[in-house]
Amino acid sequence: MKRGIRLARPAAFKGLLADQIRVLGPDHPDTLTTWDWLAEWRGRTEGAAVDLSTDS
Repeated sequence: MKRGIRLARPAAFKGLLADQIRVLGPDHPDTLTTWDWLAEWRGRTEGAAVDLSTDS
């Protein structure tokens, strides 16, 4: 899998995460699951710099 494709997925989850925090709250199980997916994906990309902040 090409690196650009791998790094595109966290960007999609980042948008989802921002919506979940806004609608469901930061402690909702679905929000926490998305945080977990982002963290796992970042670990699989060998620590590539992926901005996980929800600030736009």
